[in-house]
Amino acid sequence: MSGDYQTLFWLLVFTACVSLVGIIASAKSLRNLVRSDFFIERLKEVKDGKVLKAIMLLLAMGLGTGSSAQSTETASAPWFDIGMEEVLAMVVINIVLVGIIFFLKKTIKDMLEIIAPAPEEVSVEEEELISKVGQILTDAVPIEEEHTILMDHEYDGIQELDNNLPPWWKWGFYLTIVIGVIYMINFHVLGIGDLQVEEYEKDVAQAEAEVQAYLVSLALNVDENTVIQLMDEASLANGKKIFNANCAQCHLEDGGGAVGPNMTDDYWIYGPDIKTVFSTIKYGAKNGMTSWKEKLTPIEIQHVSSYIRTLHGTTPAIPKEAQGEFFEFILMEEEMSAASDSTEVAEN
Repeated sequence: MSGDYQTLFWLLVFTACVSLVGIIASAKSLRNLVRSDFFIERLKEVKDGKVLKAIMLLLAMGLGTGSSAQSTETASAPWFDIGMEEVLAMVVINIVLVGIIFFLKKTIKDMLEIIAPAPEEVSVEEEELISKVGQILTDAVPIEEEHTILMDHEYDGIQELDNNLPPWWKWGFYLTIVIGVIYMINFHVLGIGDLQVEEYEKDVAQAEAEVQAYLVSLALNVDENTVIQLMDEASLANGKKIFNANCAQCHLEDGGGAVGPNMTDDYWIYGPDIKTVFSTIKYGAKNGMTSWKEKLTPIEIQHVSSYIRTLHGTTPAIPKEAQGEFFEFILMEEEMSAASDSTEVAEN
């Protein structure tokens, strides 16, 4: 047998045991109640056959609870293989026990009514109010006056009543007419509201704006772990502008190097990959390179990092001597592919 059947079976057994204990305790308590002299005296005044039958059944159930509990324990004692059939059997047993619980609930309610019947206070004013409200809502003709609205035709002895439409239905119909007039004036005469097509177009425009804002937020949230090489002209042009305004003092506009190292040769102090270049610009370096994270946005750092890497292999006017270690500089194809995909998403 599978573990699922095993767990479900014993869960149902536990539920049945709990229900059975509750039923036995309730039945014994109620049996003692119905055997009391006070209840017997009150029972003689009751002429409801259903209540009497329920009480007799309860007595029979209460007398047999001991034997039924014993038989259940005996049947469930030995170990045996449990399959789908046993699980279904326990489901049926639980359903029966739930039915008994509902029966006990109904019986307890009937007994409480026997012991302390609720006074039947009928408010004439309340009945008249309900009758008036019903008459206003339905405009129904009383049964004793239905002969006044019988129609002339008859089919197989069946006649039709010429009832008026319920007022609530007519009020609803009139309300739809008023709403229709207001709708027509608002949307088709005055043009205050947007029709479905215009509303759809506005929703689409709003969604596109939200998408663009999301893409911008992604770009602004770029860091040294997610940065990629950008190769589109707009990004590189912005990177060159940032480089000339902030970096050329140390590296010269052609990247040949002055105070800072040469950006065009194969020697790099910290490495030529896009993530290392981005991190160096963002956090600075111990050789005197200042941190730019407070002056440039992440996307601006990405632009200038991408531009700096494109300076490799160019010929500066006065190249500075090599610094750092030799690296075989390759603008990785996967970086270019990723950059191209990013550009296409932003443009679309």
